[in-house]
Amino acid sequence: DNLEFMQWMKRWFELNHDGSEYDGVKRRSKARSAPGKPKARPTRAAENSSAAANRHGAAARKPKAAAKAPAAAKAAAPAAKKHPAARRTTAASSDLKRQLGEANAQVAELKVSVDGLEKERDFYFGKLRDIEILL
Repeated sequence: DNLEFMQWMKRWFELNHDGSEYDGVKRRSKARSAPGKPKARPTRAAENSSAAANRHGAAARKPKAAAKAPAAAKAAAPAAKKHPAARRTTAASSDLKRQLGEANAQVAELKVSVDGLEKERDFYFGKLRDIEILL
């Protein structure tokens, strides 16, 4: 799950990032309203009246086409699999699997090397102890 999320996040970033350096001060200044003027928030009465309107009338007036929209979205999902981006993702996935296999082979090789070095260390340490005991 985490890998899939990170792949999605990377793809989203590649699509939405324009390549410029991140400037936090500039970003924050865009998000603020005019200095000294706090953003207006709706009052409780306005929230309650809109919630009541949604409960009573909005659900009854929903068009049937809106109910069919999720079904259309589900039907479009298999078509997305035929998209070239999906092929690139599959190619990237196979490349990542190959790299993972190479990394695992390298880890196994290094473990064997470490085991050999530990045996050699223990051998010479034993010899040194024997010499110390004789002296």
